[in-house]
Amino acid sequence: MKGTAAMSARRRTLVATAVALAATATAVLSAGTANASAPAPATSNVSVTLGTPAPVGALLPGGAAETFTVTATNNTATAREFTAEVGGSSTGALPLPADGVVFGATAIGGTPATGGSLNTQDGDLLGAFYPAGGSFGDSFTLPAHATYSWKLSLAATKAWPLNDGDLTFFVDANQGSTSGTLDFKVGDGDTGGPVAQTFNGDSTVAPGQPAYEYLDVTNNTGATLGKGWADHLVVTQLDPNGPRTFVNQVTLETDVWNGRAYVPVPAGESLPPLSKDLAPGATAVYRIRVDLVTYAATTERGRLRLDAFDMSGMGSADSASKVLLISRDPLTGPQASASASASSVASPSASPSASASASAAAPHASATPTAAPSTPIVTTVDTGADLAETGGGSGTGTLAAVALALLAAGSSVVVALKLRARRR
Repeated sequence: MKGTAAMSARRRTLVATAVALAATATAVLSAGTANASAPAPATSNVSVTLGTPAPVGALLPGGAAETFTVTATNNTATAREFTAEVGGSSTGALPLPADGVVFGATAIGGTPATGGSLNTQDGDLLGAFYPAGGSFGDSFTLPAHATYSWKLSLAATKAWPLNDGDLTFFVDANQGSTSGTLDFKVGDGDTGGPVAQTFNGDSTVAPGQPAYEYLDVTNNTGATLGKGWADHLVVTQLDPNGPRTFVNQVTLETDVWNGRAYVPVPAGESLPPLSKDLAPGATAVYRIRVDLVTYAATTERGRLRLDAFDMSGMGSADSASKVLLISRDPLTGPQASASASASSVASPSASPSASASASAAAPHASATPTAAPSTPIVTTVDTGADLAETGGGSGTGTLAAVALALLAAGSSVVVALKLRARRR
């Protein structure tokens, strides 16, 4: 008998609750710590109990499995259906891959032979155990006042993201049953922090006065990224519910420094990807230029927001935003002076030490160069290390065709892009 839709809804609620609890915990829970199933209330048809995992200790990627028992007891005088879902979530920086965990389910004693599976859904793990030969959603028939028991096993494989340091695993059952969760420590590193992104640079864009921006991407996950990083730049109005006249009447062009020159990017493309080997604590820097191509608004100036969104599936990554003043005429006076000052003074990168900050100042200096600078499109700043390339250097042309996209928020509003030849 198949599981109900209500069961999936309860699973999502349970996962959200478990993740929230894990995120706010004041200490890391070791494997074997159970969010113990409370005694089954009198109205529960089937009570579910999770045993203590063994051996006690952290799951190590590529290491041995831990096992624990699950028992389901029918508290009524009639046979009941029992459908069990299992799954897990990590509070780390990367989504869990399907092959990151090995799962098994074995019947104990007189319990019918059992099979099981575990796959991914929206970056989490979702699976089930069921009668042998069955599939996800199939039920056991639990006789009156009977108890069935299973031994479940979990192992982290070498595909487990080293940026994720724990696993909250749940066993969810059909309506009228109780559920339970277990918290496992995975690996031996201090992992799980987000990837931080920050904009530094100019605040105004006017004819002949482009804004030079620096997008700093800092790996705070405690391990190398482990996968490529790709950002989309999106231009939106400040009030998403307000009139869209201004955003529709301004045409901007955004270019990225490829090591030799600023180059545009075809619409829909991402920034050049960062190396998956970006070290923990290191910062990569994108150099970006925003030009005003056309200005058709009736107002003298207006404000738009430049956003950078990760497109790599790193759910905990922070987005970055920068408010830009867009002017119909070249600016003079205090506003222009402030913009020029921001262009010529180094802006510190997000870095965890004073020495790293000093190193990071290099790609932020001379934002309005008179000659083509030699800084590569992406540089990294480690904790106390010198700048090192992670992208195409000044002697390569592999990134010359790669560029940025400006996408407007909303399904029908797109900030116009005008691709033009490289600025000489």
